[in-house]
Amino acid sequence: MLLRIRRRERAATALLPATLELAELSALVAYGLRQARKRRALRPQPRLPIATFLAPSIWLVCRFEAWTPAS
Repeated sequence: MLLRIRRRERAATALLPATLELAELSALVAYGLRQARKRRALRPQPRLPIATFLAPSIWLVCRFEAWTPAS
């Protein structure tokens, strides 16, 4: 039981960079689409709401981990 929990912890920390990259990429794509729809130029923004995109990316990465076979 303890070994199974430690494997899950390692898998969760291994997928953390993928989760953050997915959140950042989706935030940038959403910003780009919004600017294109409003026909505005892309400008560097001081802040993007990455936290808004973090929860869905965590969910997607956890689903992906559950769907992949354990090695």
